[in-house]
Amino acid sequence: MLWLAACADGSGGEQERPGSASVDPGQVAAGAEAGGEASELSAYVCESTPTQACLCPNGAMEGTQSCVPDAAGGAAVGPCAGCPTAVQDSAAQSGALCAALQQQVGCEATTFRSEELPASVLFLVDRSGSMLCNAPPLQASADCGIEPSDASMPSKWDITVQSLGQTFGNLVGRNVNAALSFFSLDGECATDSAPSVALSALSDEQAIRLDDALASEQAEGRTPIVSALINAYQYMHWEARADCPLEPCGAPGNRFVVLLTDGSESCASPEEQRRLLEETVPDALDVNIRTFVIGAPGSEPGRGFLSELAYRGGTARSGDCDHGAIEEGESGDCHFDMTTTTDFAADLQAVLGDIGGSVGCSFAVSGSGSINVQYALGGAEPTCLEQSQALPCEGGAEGWQFAKRADGSDDPSQVVICGSACDAIQNDNAAQVDIVLGCTTLQGPE
Repeated sequence: MLWLAACADGSGGEQERPGSASVDPGQVAAGAEAGGEASELSAYVCESTPTQACLCPNGAMEGTQSCVPDAAGGAAVGPCAGCPTAVQDSAAQSGALCAALQQQVGCEATTFRSEELPASVLFLVDRSGSMLCNAPPLQASADCGIEPSDASMPSKWDITVQSLGQTFGNLVGRNVNAALSFFSLDGECATDSAPSVALSALSDEQAIRLDDALASEQAEGRTPIVSALINAYQYMHWEARADCPLEPCGAPGNRFVVLLTDGSESCASPEEQRRLLEETVPDALDVNIRTFVIGAPGSEPGRGFLSELAYRGGTARSGDCDHGAIEEGESGDCHFDMTTTTDFAADLQAVLGDIGGSVGCSFAVSGSGSINVQYALGGAEPTCLEQSQALPCEGGAEGWQFAKRADGSDDPSQVVICGSACDAIQNDNAAQVDIVLGCTTLQGPE
């Protein structure tokens, strides 16, 4: 006699006793009224597993069968129910898949509409006296004190204020919260965890507050990077939401600190600098605070320190960037090193644009397994995105990547869309992003 029972792992699949033939559970009910072996089988199944999984027409074990009364007063296994309809069997049949995924043979796709995760960004800006100098090539960094060589031309501070203002405007309306802080506060080494502009959604009103704060500042004093960062991390993790009922009251969503400096540390000791890199920055990364670092012209002596800061802060420009030596005058290129730029204004705007794109465009992943990402603009057909692993998002990548954990490994709970696709999504209020499970992942160039 044939036997059918739930698999040992609880999946509800088919099993056979040695020497027996297999049976399709969907055929059991049809044979129940005929009596004989089918009736015996139904009686056994209903006694041992009144409800069990069954194979649907699409080949997946995702339906259920329940026992139903039969004409003889017993019980028989009913039909396989709860299976997807013909339209639902394959997202490709309903037109829900982008073209490259539709072409995959046997691709049983499940799509999930994903909402963008919020981002919170604290812009931490150096207002030391050297920011009053002109940018190269008009004034070489070695010739910079606290005065421009040509007062009729923009200073590094003027360029920074203009570029940040444009960045704030570009981020208005996106799912981004922004705050602004300066260092130092007193022309010497003072910093504070309370920013000049508190964290808030980047609306038109918040952009005006940020612009006004930039316009009201004057460049002067020293460069206390270590204490400024410690206070920035404290604010983003503990203090960012004043109305938070339970501590920690940190910034919502994915958190970022964007440090912009034209110098090297001038207040903290070498031991304090090393402790920041080895302890504080990794601790910040552990609580989801990543640190972007922009080294403006004049930061040449701090290249090693700034490069290590970006590396340990989770924003290295590449996996094999130069880092590890933090003494003054050492090399390093894990950060945005702008010390060799010949057009500081254009290059700074480009870097801020790259950072602005990478802090947004993060989407939650529903489910597990093989993952693809597609997006549709304004009701158009969806566009496939390839997984991009050659460069980080802020380093010019196109496509999508997994978010990163503190140890640098992939975080499969969220994806980040990079480059032009991110820009298109951010600029279209009707854009839709789908996470697609069940198809072979489309890979970009290595």
